[in-house]
Amino acid sequence: MCIRDRFWGSNLTFGITGVAAAIMVQWCDYAGLNEATTGLSVAPMFLGQALFAAVLFQDQDCYRKRYHKYFPVLAALNLIGETLCQVCIIQVGSGLFTVLYSSVTIFSALMKWKILHAQLKKLQWVMLVVITAGLCVSAANDAGSGKSMANQILGLGSGVFGAITYAAYYVLSDSILNGSMAGDAAELAPTPAVTCAFVGLLNSLIIVCYVVAFDGPQWTSLIAEKVRSEGTEYSELASMYVAMIIMNGLHILSFFYVAKSSGAVAAGVNKACQSVSIFVFSDIFYCRGHSAQCFTILKGVAAALVIGGVSGYGYFYSNDPCHLEHPSDREDSQGSLASQVFDAEGTITPYAQMDGET
Repeated sequence: MCIRDRFWGSNLTFGITGVAAAIMVQWCDYAGLNEATTGLSVAPMFLGQALFAAVLFQDQDCYRKRYHKYFPVLAALNLIGETLCQVCIIQVGSGLFTVLYSSVTIFSALMKWKILHAQLKKLQWVMLVVITAGLCVSAANDAGSGKSMANQILGLGSGVFGAITYAAYYVLSDSILNGSMAGDAAELAPTPAVTCAFVGLLNSLIIVCYVVAFDGPQWTSLIAEKVRSEGTEYSELASMYVAMIIMNGLHILSFFYVAKSSGAVAAGVNKACQSVSIFVFSDIFYCRGHSAQCFTILKGVAAALVIGGVSGYGYFYSNDPCHLEHPSDREDSQGSLASQVFDAEGTITPYAQMDGET
């Protein structure tokens, strides 16, 4: 499959599932699950990832790693980043959160440029600025949150550090999956499904313990009464919650494929596009009952800027000859299965290395 197909295919899946998952979260919020401290809003992300745990026990791709020493770090970044994002939403609202979180594209680019020495074209930097400007416009009329100054500072700080944390999560995922971390060959690195499953299992264990310890003793007052006051049927809520778990699982799995085939910055750009797309679908589904979800001229301008920026970034990415040598595309270089053999001890040895030893 050519690089353009992988870029647009994995990114399209990542984008669609991200928007769908966000719409489902909003539905659950209006159904009574609107208290972020319960952990129920973030649990579907990790439970969905854990659905792919079966891949950890499969024999196919047995030459690939089933574990990486940075998996716990990746899981911690995911958990911390999501927690900070929830604090930001509570304190300053979804509008400013959208702006703050959009900076993940810039932080991802800076980390890859500074730490991994990855090069971006000047026009790609311009597109990143256009995307950020579009998201700033989208929340221009949401600056007032009605919170105290201390709470707003807490919210702003949480949003910025959440974006930095997720940028590190994106870059580390990119590095692990493409073998640039710890000197792994790309073909020996963990697969996206294995990475997704391990991170999901670890964080699911943590979030389930939190729900049992924190939500359990106050389930009636914290959750049941609020759901009842909204007139939500429990069977309907349960069905939506299960669907949200599945959608989040597909979303995070597709993210790891994006990180492998397209890179961390592309994942950040995709997230920015999802943020604006959510405005449109929120208007379709929720505007009638919730005026804050209605589409406005400012949101339309923001959508035009972000979509233009994303399209431009994707065009320059897929036409950049440097990306044709992405680690996952090196079929004839060292680390390629076509150029490797098993030595007497059963380990994989590149032909190039064998030639150097003879």
